[in-house]
Amino acid sequence: MYNNCFKNICSFILMVAILNFAFSQNKPNNDQTNSKEPSISKINEKDIKKAIKNFEKGKKSAEKGKSQDAIEKFNKAIELNPNYGEAYYEKGMLLFEQNNMKDASTAFKNAILNNDQILEAYFFAGKTLFYIEDFQGVVDYLKYYTENNEINDEAWFMLGVSYYQLDQYEKSLKSLKKCTNFKSLNFEYNVALGNTQIKLQNYSEAIKLFSQAYENDDKNTDLLLQIGSAQYEIKDYLSAANSLSKYLLENEKNLNATYKCGLSYLKSENYPKAVEYLERASLPDDYELDKKFNYGVALKMNRNFELANEVFDQILKIDRNYQKAQEEKVEVLFAQDKFEEALESVKKVLIQDLNNPSAHHLMANTLAKLNRWEEAIDAEKKALKIDRNFTQGHIFLGDLYYTLEKYREAINSYNRALRLAPTDSNIYFKRGKSYSMLENFGEAVNDFNRSLKSDSKNLNAKLELANLLFDLNRFNESIELYNDVLAVNSNDLNALRNLSKSYFSEGYYKDAVASLQLYLSQNADPDYQNLLGHAYSNLNMIDQAVDAFKMVSNLNPEYKDVNYNIGLLYTRIEDFDKSTESFKEAIRIHPNDTKSHVELGRSYISQNFIQNAISSFELALRIDQQYAPAYYYMGEAFKVNNQNTDAAVAFKTAIIINPEYVEAYYELGLAYFTLKEYTKAADAFRKGINLEPLNEPDYFYQLGKAHSGSGDYKQTIFALREAIRLNPDFAPTYYEMGRAFYNLYRFDEAAQYFEKAISADQDYTEAHIQLAKTYENLNKFSNVVDSYQEVILIDPENISTHFDLGLAYSNLEQYDNSVSSFNTVLELQPEFPEAYFEIGLAYYEKGLSLMNREDQIGDMTDSYEKSKIAFSNAIKQKPDFFDAHYNRGLSNYKLEKFNEVISDCEEAIKYNEKDTDVYYLLGLAHKSNEDYQKAIDAFILSIENDSRNHFAYNQKGLCEEFLGYNKEALNSYDSAVLIDNSNYSYFYHLGLNAYLVGEFDKAIDALSKSIEIKPDNAEAKYMLGMSLLGLKNYDVASKSFREAIRLDPNLQKAHFELANCYRVLERTDDAIYFFKQASTLNPNDVESQYLLGLSYYDKNQFEKSEESFDKALMIDSKHFKTLFHLAMTYRKLNLFDDALENFSAAIKENDKDFDAYFYYGLTFYELGEKSKDLSNYEKASEQFNNAIEVNDKSADVYYHLGLSYYRLGIDDNQYYESSVDSYNNALKIDNDNLDFLQKLGTVFIKLGRFEEAIDKFKIMKGYDPNNALTYFNIGLCNKKLEKLNDAIDAFQISTSLDQNQESIHEFITWDNNPQFGNSYYHLGESLFKSFGYQSSIESFKQSLLIDKEHQQSFYYLGLAHKKMKNYEQAVINLKNATELNNEDFYAYLELGKSYYESDQFQQSLTPFNEVINIKESEDVKAEANYFLGLSYFNLAQYSESIESFLAAVSINNSNFNYHYNLGLSYNKISEVDAQNPQFEKSVDAFINAISIDENSSEAHYNLGIAYFNLDRFGEAIEEYKIALKINQKSANTHYHLGRAYYALERWQDSVLSNISALELNPKHSKSHYQLGMTYLKLDDKGSAFDEYKVLKEQDKNLANSLFDSIYQ
Repeated sequence: MYNNCFKNICSFILMVAILNFAFSQNKPNNDQTNSKEPSISKINEKDIKKAIKNFEKGKKSAEKGKSQDAIEKFNKAIELNPNYGEAYYEKGMLLFEQNNMKDASTAFKNAILNNDQILEAYFFAGKTLFYIEDFQGVVDYLKYYTENNEINDEAWFMLGVSYYQLDQYEKSLKSLKKCTNFKSLNFEYNVALGNTQIKLQNYSEAIKLFSQAYENDDKNTDLLLQIGSAQYEIKDYLSAANSLSKYLLENEKNLNATYKCGLSYLKSENYPKAVEYLERASLPDDYELDKKFNYGVALKMNRNFELANEVFDQILKIDRNYQKAQEEKVEVLFAQDKFEEALESVKKVLIQDLNNPSAHHLMANTLAKLNRWEEAIDAEKKALKIDRNFTQGHIFLGDLYYTLEKYREAINSYNRALRLAPTDSNIYFKRGKSYSMLENFGEAVNDFNRSLKSDSKNLNAKLELANLLFDLNRFNESIELYNDVLAVNSNDLNALRNLSKSYFSEGYYKDAVASLQLYLSQNADPDYQNLLGHAYSNLNMIDQAVDAFKMVSNLNPEYKDVNYNIGLLYTRIEDFDKSTESFKEAIRIHPNDTKSHVELGRSYISQNFIQNAISSFELALRIDQQYAPAYYYMGEAFKVNNQNTDAAVAFKTAIIINPEYVEAYYELGLAYFTLKEYTKAADAFRKGINLEPLNEPDYFYQLGKAHSGSGDYKQTIFALREAIRLNPDFAPTYYEMGRAFYNLYRFDEAAQYFEKAISADQDYTEAHIQLAKTYENLNKFSNVVDSYQEVILIDPENISTHFDLGLAYSNLEQYDNSVSSFNTVLELQPEFPEAYFEIGLAYYEKGLSLMNREDQIGDMTDSYEKSKIAFSNAIKQKPDFFDAHYNRGLSNYKLEKFNEVISDCEEAIKYNEKDTDVYYLLGLAHKSNEDYQKAIDAFILSIENDSRNHFAYNQKGLCEEFLGYNKEALNSYDSAVLIDNSNYSYFYHLGLNAYLVGEFDKAIDALSKSIEIKPDNAEAKYMLGMSLLGLKNYDVASKSFREAIRLDPNLQKAHFELANCYRVLERTDDAIYFFKQASTLNPNDVESQYLLGLSYYDKNQFEKSEESFDKALMIDSKHFKTLFHLAMTYRKLNLFDDALENFSAAIKENDKDFDAYFYYGLTFYELGEKSKDLSNYEKASEQFNNAIEVNDKSADVYYHLGLSYYRLGIDDNQYYESSVDSYNNALKIDNDNLDFLQKLGTVFIKLGRFEEAIDKFKIMKGYDPNNALTYFNIGLCNKKLEKLNDAIDAFQISTSLDQNQESIHEFITWDNNPQFGNSYYHLGESLFKSFGYQSSIESFKQSLLIDKEHQQSFYYLGLAHKKMKNYEQAVINLKNATELNNEDFYAYLELGKSYYESDQFQQSLTPFNEVINIKESEDVKAEANYFLGLSYFNLAQYSESIESFLAAVSINNSNFNYHYNLGLSYNKISEVDAQNPQFEKSVDAFINAISIDENSSEAHYNLGIAYFNLDRFGEAIEEYKIALKINQKSANTHYHLGRAYYALERWQDSVLSNISALELNPKHSKSHYQLGMTYLKLDDKGSAFDEYKVLKEQDKNLANSLFDSIYQ
């Protein structure tokens, strides 16, 4: 089979590029072949030339495609020169092309023999031998070839296949792997490599390769056999069954494959399939007992016991000693509950041979299955008495003892078995389990190891040993075993889980991550997902750890510590915003988790939210008053907040709880020190020293400072000496020692220690200062300047001293003295550019000091000029003096000589390209010259050299903003505010640019911050409003615009945008007011007038709308939007001629506006519908066509164009064709629009194209199978086509879908054909034409039932049903009554009530409206309006309910219910439409209701709600109190009373009211929430948190809201 397979493979091999490489010497010996070789002889030169000539002719013939002629020429060349290797090679190539492989092979061999430098001859010699299946020859030639050309994939492929045929599989694998890039042979390559992997038992790899091959050729079913067989070998039985069954679809006669397929189904527990295939594999006359046996097993597992029994009997007839069949037969009998028969069967076996130990063993097995354990033991002992060497008997006896938990007896039996089979792995395994049950873990481990020594592949032993070691916490030993188990059974999730924990426990975190990921990909386990997070954490892979912990939360939102752990990770990377949110979430889920409260507090400290931190620690202590860390970190918070007294108390409390809290002693000492309670500080540090020797240097140092603070300088010196002894390199200790001696007036010693401090830290500024002071006390210097002067007196030519003295004068702002000192330096050393530089600085600083003194402007300018001269002198002496160039630039900047500044900066940059300030100055100069791009470039360089230079970011942003580079400006201000978050201007420009690029959230944040810093900035308020508009947050935006107007009443754009907000919020009156204001502030603003008109339009005040639009057109007569909306206004006013005129004018201004054309056309169409003047439809169609030219993607315009053409079709059928085109175009855009389809079908009916009409109606039926009109039209078409049966079916469906034929009536009315008749009529007509007369009579009767019957009988019958609450019958009969007499208002009223009382509110509307429309009687009309209002109320149609209740009240003003329900409706509509509250009206309604019945608690309660919503909180409180006097048990009233108190900031009253509500209803979530919020107002965060904990169990949304308020 394989030879044929490879022949087929080779037929697909393609030619590859031939490359020459250096040759090795390992060449094949041609003696190994049978080819005849030419003799090698001397050839004369003349023949050689002739041979070459023939060779060249041969090549030319070959190029012309004359192969035979070329071969003859090559033969002639060889005849003349038998050693002509190239001629053999070319001849071989031609023979190869002719598929003459044998002769080609001989030619290539001769080529090699005569010229072994022709490397490609080796390749083709091997290739031709491959085709004729001489695989050893292939190896001989291609082995040499591939050694010299490693990149020829085809060669490697043939070499690999040849090795395979020679059974050299390792070499085959090695060769085939060399040609993985040979894409043209992908299929063949995969098959060949797969076969090799099979031979090497690498089944998983083989499966992958065969599967890839099968993807390329799914017709090759042999591959499925290979795949299935390999899957079976790796025990993937389900996949094996699927592959083999698919193979057998086309190869059903392959019984071996059928058998293996059946076994696969059996092992994958698909027993019906196993039976099917094993039955086919086990032929009746087949004596392969194993096949029959497995067939029997499959039958048994499929519970086909009778047939299974027959199969096992057949086996036992052939071989009565087939023990497995005997055992299975017994199993079958057991399964049939034939216990006695099973025993009898075993007894028969025993009777046949009482001395057969296997028979007694079978009896033992049988008894064991019956749970007759002691008898089973006796039976097994009999077997062993007969044959003491019966190993299976000893093993089974051990198993029986193990089952009876007689582990020692089991061990004895296994010991006997091991004497007989000392290498049996399974026995050691069983004995190990017994030892384990006796908790003799050492012997258990030894036995499991012995088991594995006997059989290293014993998976059960490995797993048991691994689990035992795992349970013994010997994780490192278990790791290798679990890996071995998983290498064989990768699906063992328990092993994978334990391996993961073992890796983690041993600190192999990377391995733990890998195994956990694999485990978790198969099993969502929150515990091990959590372990994955800890593994990542230990690897410091923070992002991955966070993701892992978040997944834990996804799996189990209540999982303990998951958010706490995430918070710790964010804390580790100092992302305190995220850590804060994580700890909050931890607390939200586990409110009593003390440590999360503490860590939240620590995060707050890190963000400097100190009060929040303290609150967190207080909540922690509310949970656990003995939690010392909470006190400790509270102390840290107090310390940061400079509340040192509180800090000391907190640290002290931590120590009381935990007397060994070392850090607390240290911090307590520092707190007391800050409070100048030095004695207490010293005591704390002393106690810390006793607890923490490693910190002794720090403690002694602080102890010394504490003694110094208390004035005990001697004790200070003792403590500091000890600190110096422990840490002799700490400069501050020497400094403090110097201070102690200084305070003891021991100045010489003080000087020594200051010098030591300076020696330890040359930059120790305080030590230098104290040394100067010490010298002053020693009368060496009176002050710092005196000290330098003394040095100069001793050494008058000490240049550095003069220089430092000059610096000192400069620091003292004695600029003239400073200049004098530096001039002295120059007298001593004229070439001293630094001195000139410092003179320049002194003059520059002097100029700055005179800046704000108007009388000194001349001196100021003179100072800047002198500074410029000094810097120039410095530059002359030192041209590369960067600072001099830069500072001269500063002077020039002050002198407003910006070009010179640029020159100075450019020179400075030559010497220092990394200085941020010089680029900044350069940018300022360019900016002053209005060269903004160059300024930006300079500021960028400034920032590159100092990313913290917020001034540069600011200036860069301003330039970018000026140039319209808003995204870039946004980035600049982002950076600026990160560095300096206190500059309102930065935040304003950040917000402005964020708005301009559409990042509105960001704009809002920035502008809010700007306003926070500078609250009176109207422009910031305005821009905040604009940003909120960007997010469509119109309500909040309007507040910002109002604030802007308050700050600057003349800010016209704020008025304009505020009006826009109100317009969107449907607060149209407010919009109108502010558009008027905007227009007043800027009378020429056409947009304000236009939008004012649009607002009136929105309010349906079309006359005012017209007036505003006219004013807008006076400003700009060509304002398109105004012209358009003025036309729309005229449409509303039914002034169609004016509308048409303005649409025409609008189009002149913008002939590309779709809406203008569309509504222009629609106006003509509507005129046509009113006037029936066909010319209007013609004009409409013209405008609709114009609209299509602008936008051909609107289905609506095509639809209306179709309608227009349809109307025109009355006079000219051609228009119907145009209508068809239009509807088709509409359907191209909206292909499932039923209205479009229906209208198109209707046109086809008009055109007599009934089949096409039916097609469209059938499409409609697919979308809406319950549309009566669709079936009506199908019926009409079929009737026209005389397909009467189809017509009847359609009309019957139509009548069943629409018994009242309302949709049909609507259609025929629209079609101006009201006499057309309904479906009953047409059904009757169709039945009549089909000779179904009796049936048609019934149909006509049904049609007449709509018009005729005894109406009063129906009415009273319906009324009786209603009284009995049989609403269904009541509705049917009352409905018939109203159909018979549509003027009977009582029938309609009772019909409506029937619907209402049966909760069919929508259905009740029509009858009640009929009453109102019909009856003049005021009483009945009031009642109908009242019930109509109730129905609308229950349908949440509050506007309609209000209208109805008002109508009822207008008729009867003394009915409590009318007023009360009117008030409820006003309240409800105000809740639903918050932009148009009507609480004032609800107040009036409830007051009227109360005037009728003052004892209605509900009326008072709802009146209170109305008052509350009007912010009339005092009146609301009074109403709630009255309601409670009437009904004290209303928890809701207590709650709303609490809300009112809250609104008036009467916090205590609010608390009491909510407590009263909760006493009545402990689960009143809103009261818990309100109570929590009130506690926050009383600064009782702990009580608020208690309410949160209650709410968490009742209403998570309210709980989260309260939680956020607590932690905001």
